[in-house]
Amino acid sequence: MLIWGWGRRNKQIAFGDGRLLLCNYRYFHLMFVFTVAWGQQYSIGTPTPYGLAWQPIADSYVPALTNGNQFGPSGWERFSLLGACVLGFVLIALVGLAAALT
Repeated sequence: MLIWGWGRRNKQIAFGDGRLLLCNYRYFHLMFVFTVAWGQQYSIGTPTPYGLAWQPIADSYVPALTNGNQFGPSGWERFSLLGACVLGFVLIALVGLAAALT
């Protein structure tokens, strides 16, 4: 949807030996800008004669596979909607406080 929506996304990294690292996660967004993401699940695909064989891996193995780089949804994708809500509540509280003092 244009204003709000939800779904599943994935990100992947290809390694030189044919393996793929995949991160699946769920998200909810408002106007494609403010997003909250959760439920990251990592899988590694290894090549076989019949295609890729996928196996889930624990989150603790991911930094070793990516040389310590962050892999998955970015901080903005994970927390921007929560930050916008907090900012909205703070603004409402400040306006209410200013109205009460006048």
